[in-house]
Parts: sequence; structure tokens; C-alpha cells
Amino acid sequence: MIKISKEIKRKLLQNRIYLFSLAALVCLLGFLVYYQPGVGYEVKLNEKHVGFVKRISHVEKMMTQLDTELRESKGKDITYEANLEYNKGKLNGNDLTEQEDMKLSAMSALEIKSPGYLIKSDGKVLMAVKDEKTAQNILDAIKAPFVASKQNAKVEFVQEVNLVKAEKINIEKILNSYQALAIVKSPTSASTVSRSSVSREIPETEVAEEGKPLIDVKVTYQDNVNLPIYKAEQRVADSTLTEGTTKVKSEGTNGIKEVVREVVEINGEAVEKTVISETVVEPSSPKIVAYGTKPKVSGVVAIAKDYIGVPYKWGGTTPKGFDCSGFTQYVFRKAGVSLPRTSSAQGKVGTKVSRSELRAGDLVMFPGHVGIYIGSGKFIHSPSPGKSVRIDDLSTRKNFLYGRRVN
Repeated sequence: MIKISKEIKRKLLQNRIYLFSLAALVCLLGFLVYYQPGVGYEVKLNEKHVGFVKRISHVEKMMTQLDTELRESKGKDITYEANLEYNKGKLNGNDLTEQEDMKLSAMSALEIKSPGYLIKSDGKVLMAVKDEKTAQNILDAIKAPFVASKQNAKVEFVQEVNLVKAEKINIEKILNSYQALAIVKSPTSASTVSRSSVSREIPETEVAEEGKPLIDVKVTYQDNVNLPIYKAEQRVADSTLTEGTTKVKSEGTNGIKEVVREVVEINGEAVEKTVISETVVEPSSPKIVAYGTKPKVSGVVAIAKDYIGVPYKWGGTTPKGFDCSGFTQYVFRKAGVSLPRTSSAQGKVGTKVSRSELRAGDLVMFPGHVGIYIGSGKFIHSPSPGKSVRIDDLSTRKNFLYGRRVN
């Protein structure tokens, strides 16, 4: 058995202490190199600050978890760009970011896109929805209010409306059914849906005017309505009434007709109505209005006959003697009508009538002479010196000019 001296034992123990101290120093240096107290990484996602971390691997783990959660909540077919930047340096008192807080910041930095459908009107985007079924439901909802209670109605859009599938739409701009229907019911809220935010490749959205639907709806249908047949007015002559007067003999009644018509409405307002057929349900009866044919000066003839036999007198204007215009003036004055004194002036009063239009009481005019028509082709007058007031046949006077109807 070999015996080790105390000196050797002391040196061996001293070497062990040195080796242990050296190992401890190496470990400490390794720890400082690995953990670098006070040093970390500022993380940016798509140029937006999302937090501070000690290890890049922590960010990669967070992004993997975030991707899984996004695809579970928003769909497996979503896409987004995630450009990460790591800026190493001293933390300068900044706390390391908790993973859940960094995840929330990262979500706000992502522009998530998803396939969806665009509803277009005349090439202009109205809104974006998730799928074709939702889009079709929205179009049906736009039509629905205008076809309610209408049978066999043909409904169509005035504009050219299309459903277009798009692969990359900002997911925040994809409306669910409730949001889309709210826009249909209140078109002005469509101002929140701009084409530039729906997809960068699509021009700006056209916003509906206040109170105007997003899309104009045209509805064509047939309706049956009962409409009034308004009574006509029938005029009949009445010789007991004075000229210029009327009398309603029967008020008449309106009728009813059943009308079948084609109606065209745009946004609920009728723009065209075309009658297809009409059936009289209740005929109308006319309103009967009698109009007077009795001359206003009908008493003139009777008055004139009272003076048959009065001698002609030049310039005479009384029953002691009449000239032609003095006689007519006197007779009409007794009937309540004022006439000028001379035959030429009397030939300008009232209304001119032809021989065939003459009625009893009309003045009959001749060159330099005037008389009164009494009917049946005869007239009464004061002829000439040596003669007296008498009745003559108008046909005996070849120089008849015209008649004047005194109103």
C-alpha cells in the first residue's frame, strides 16, 4: 500500500479548489453570455411595434399559436402577410412582453384577408359577404318589400347586378347577414363599406343617396281594379227657357268598370299602367242639361204686331207714325232692349246671322231698310211713304242682306 504524504495531499486539495473555481467561472461566463441580462429584442410586425422579448423563439412560438387560433376562428383559407423584425439591444428598463399581450398586438398588426363574394351594381361594389348564399339572400331581401302581396309578379333589377368571387378581401370588410341586411334596410349606412377597403384592387364604392335604395327594383305585375265611369253631360234644347239659361233635368250617375291592367313599378312607385281589358260593371247615366232656345226678345214679335196699320212717317218714332228704324227702335224699347236710331247703326248691333239661321225676333237688314223677322219666312216692317206697318214675305225682297240677333 502506497502512502501519500501530507504535502502531496495538500497540493491535490488545492488543485481541486482551483479546478472547481475555474469551472464555476466558466459557468458564470456562459450564463452571462447566454442570458445577457438587460439585453433583449424589440419585435415589430409589419412595421408595427408588438413588444419586447428575450428570445426570438418566444415570438416564433407565439406566431404559431396565433396562426392556429386565427384559422380556427376566421377560417382555414385566410391569408395575411407577417413581416417580423427583431432589433437587438438594451431593454433600458422596458419590461418583457407577456405572450398573450404580444399576441393581441400582433393581431392588430395583421391585415387578414379571406375569399368572399362582392355584390356589384353596374360594375360598382356595394358590399362584400362571406359566401354566395349570403349574397343571394341579400339580393332577395332587396327585392322582397316590392313584391309583397303581388301575384305572379316579375321582379328584376334596373341595374346590372353581379355576384363576383374575390380571393383576397379584408376580413373586417366582409359583412355577416345581419350587417348586410341592416344596410339593405338603411342604404345610407353603406357609406361604411368603401371599395378601397374591401379590396385594394377594386375602385371606391358608390354610396347610395339618402332615401334611395342601393339597387333600383323593377316589378311588373297585373292587377284588377274597379274604376269609376264618369258620367257624360248631355245637352238638350228647351224652347221654354230663354237663350243663355240652362236647367239640370237629371244629375245622372257615375258607373263602375273592372279594369285589368299591367303595372310597372320602380322602387314601389308606379311608372307605367297599361290597360289590358275593361268590363262595365255598372253603366253610367248622363247628366241632362237643358239649354234655352227662346229668344231673349221673344215678346218683340207680339209687340210689333200690335202696330200693324200705323202709317209710315219720315223720321217717325211713335205710334202716330213710324219710319223703318223708328218702328224697330220703338218695339224693342217696349221689350226692354235699347237700339240705335238709324237702320245703318242697328245693322251693327248683336250677332250677325244668315238667312237660314234667322229666328223670330231677329232684325232683318236691307240696303237702307230694317224690319223684324217673325218666323215662317215672314217679317214685319214700316215699308215706305204712303204705306203702313205690315207683314211681308221675305222672299219678295231680293235685296236681303243679313240678320242681326240682338243679345
